[in-house]
Amino acid sequence: MSFIGDLLKAGINATRNLAIIGGHGNRFGGVGIPVYSAAALAKGDLVFLSGLDSTSLKPAVTVAEADVTDQVATHVLANDIAAGGTGIAYTQGLVTGTAGQVFDTSSFTAVGQKLYLSDTGNTLTCLTETAPGGGDSAIQLVGVLRVKSATVGSVYYNIGGGSVQELGSAQLDTDSVDSDQIAASAVDTAELAASAVETAKINDDAVTSAKVEEGLLQYTDTQLTHTNIGALVGTPITVVAAPGANKAIIVHKYHIVADCAAGAYAEPSAPDDLVLEYADGTDITGIIEATALLVNAGVQVITQGVLDTVVVPDVNAVVRLLNSGGDYTSGNAANTLSIRVWYSVVDTIAFT
Repeated sequence: MSFIGDLLKAGINATRNLAIIGGHGNRFGGVGIPVYSAAALAKGDLVFLSGLDSTSLKPAVTVAEADVTDQVATHVLANDIAAGGTGIAYTQGLVTGTAGQVFDTSSFTAVGQKLYLSDTGNTLTCLTETAPGGGDSAIQLVGVLRVKSATVGSVYYNIGGGSVQELGSAQLDTDSVDSDQIAASAVDTAELAASAVETAKINDDAVTSAKVEEGLLQYTDTQLTHTNIGALVGTPITVVAAPGANKAIIVHKYHIVADCAAGAYAEPSAPDDLVLEYADGTDITGIIEATALLVNAGVQVITQGVLDTVVVPDVNAVVRLLNSGGDYTSGNAANTLSIRVWYSVVDTIAFT
């Protein structure tokens, strides 16, 4: 049965079978429990069980609030409770105002309006006809407006039976949901609202290389200065770090942008070409011609895959960029060479 149907059924049952509580126009279903409140509360207030009063030995209640941890509503009050007093709380039923105990529902739009637990945590105003929209807030449908009135308002309540439709982040403890608790395919793209996950919602460094499956395609970016470019013979530049014991780097492709707009380099012993290699000197790529990149003033761009030949990878070794001839001369201090290398990490021992 729908939530509204449950409420109507509760109202019918209350009208047929249950006595009026305390002579104040209320009818309730279910079992009422005696409760204690340190603060003054009003009939119709939504409360949650917050402890036990050591004197009366009755459950203590506090006004519910949608955006506070463990404070969604568990009961509704049948009558006013004075500060330090006791009363009766129910999970479902009809609350109606009287001249003696006013129940103001005039702020709500119309009879039949769905009512939710609000974020305010204030007496009576813990009801709202607009579902809370904050990320911290639970969405808890608690009742339906029966009579709109500043004095003798009336609301059908049904707090049990799955009235919490959505939990906010405030109701979730740290690490309360992790990947081990989410079934495979429990959430797929079709179930995500547009822009549900966007860059602004991902913490800095939330995804790091250590969290990426090492066999996936990865890349690194490195920029060489004018000084680096002029010393590549004796000081090659590492572009991919060593992967660790029993691992090797497999390079798939590279992309280079050489900005020599401020002044071209000269090859003292042409050809003085570049190459990507392992630390043991094994070439990974063919020659990367300096003439195409560095000897012409301006900005030059190239992208190329690696050799289609058998290469025995160097285990746990860096990949570096080397000048295979003589160090370049001329150029300009403003020059740069940017290189992106796409690679994967593979095992160098038996795997299954």
